[in-house]
Amino acid sequence: MCGYATYCLEPPSGQYACVLASEGDMAVPYLLAQLEAEHTKFPKLLYLNVFLTMHRQYYNLQSEPGLLERLKRGIAAISSKNERADAEEILRKIEADPGVEAQRVPSPSPDSCF
Repeated sequence: MCGYATYCLEPPSGQYACVLASEGDMAVPYLLAQLEAEHTKFPKLLYLNVFLTMHRQYYNLQSEPGLLERLKRGIAAISSKNERADAEEILRKIEADPGVEAQRVPSPSPDSCF
């Protein structure tokens, strides 16, 4: 079960995104559920930015089988053309970036996402 970052820090942006991203593989189910939900409290781009931060700094998303395919399906379901285009750009960044070694980093420094 994902910890404090998942349930207490909303919206997942700014420093909160970094804290949630630091949960690594443990945050993936929560983030996927938000991305795949028909309606969310916050724009889905916020959750995708958490995935990008996670991939670059905390957990290699390419190491999890089927995850990128689920991200693609979630993005394809975004109804707003502009938001979907922005989401596709984030996915391209994830796919192009080699990511960190598959590991979970216990806690981020306050400045690590900026």
